[in-house]
Amino acid sequence: MDSTVSKKVTMISYIISITFIIAMITASVMLKDHEIILPEVAAMAIAMWVYREAGWIRQPSKIFLAPSITAVIGFAVNQLHISYLGKVSLTLILLMLFLRIIQSNLGPSIATGLLPVVTNANEWSFIISVFIFTFILMLGVLKFGLIKDLKRK
Repeated sequence: MDSTVSKKVTMISYIISITFIIAMITASVMLKDHEIILPEVAAMAIAMWVYREAGWIRQPSKIFLAPSITAVIGFAVNQLHISYLGKVSLTLILLMLFLRIIQSNLGPSIATGLLPVVTNANEWSFIISVFIFTFILMLGVLKFGLIKDLKRK
């Protein structure tokens, strides 16, 4: 984390990030849907809002687009009637091609794409939750002015 970020700002960032994660868990419990809990989104919240991972926040639109589209890819592949190994292999190939095409280094997008295959996600709530939570992450980066902080460096 950048040493120029004050302890107060860091503490506020942690509180906001943890509140976001708790909200995700609360939504899962209230809706009785475990597919709403997204560990990679929790990691992204801490990495972007607290540690201000420059490589990830430099292009805010990709914070939303990359994980959302990889989630759709993984979800779609999971619906195919092929072997598990085939699903994982095809998903990885498609994810890598997609991330290469959009020139994204957002690693959690790989996890977001593999998660529906690994957990056998079949509910649309998975896709909807990825869309909602990554959109909130992107808005947080924009609202907190984290891009402006990058430009000052």
